[in-house]
Amino acid sequence: MTEWVKSTELTIRLDEQDRYNRQSMLELLTVRARKAGLAGFTVLRGVEGYGNTKTLHSEHILSLSDNMPLLLIVIDEAEKVDAFVESNQEVLAELLLTKHEILASTRTSR
Repeated sequence: MTEWVKSTELTIRLDEQDRYNRQSMLELLTVRARKAGLAGFTVLRGVEGYGNTKTLHSEHILSLSDNMPLLLIVIDEAEKVDAFVESNQEVLAELLLTKHEILASTRTSR
């Protein structure tokens, strides 16, 4: 039987070219999430989208855009997710975050 555990899912929305102190936000947040020992961290690259600037980013054959929207999805216990957000407040301040309570099931082996 599948065992479901209460967890929290944090989604961070940014663009590929977003920087913090000249460093890629994607790389910075990936490293920090791993150091924080978060249970799950996934990056999804969008094919089209826009944010608060309303600039449309689109992945078409004739498009030269290398600034596609990204979703960084973090899953862990609420306390660990909240601690990650708090400790990265300066990096996350300009980004859109969403947080949801979820039920998660994990595999113990492959």
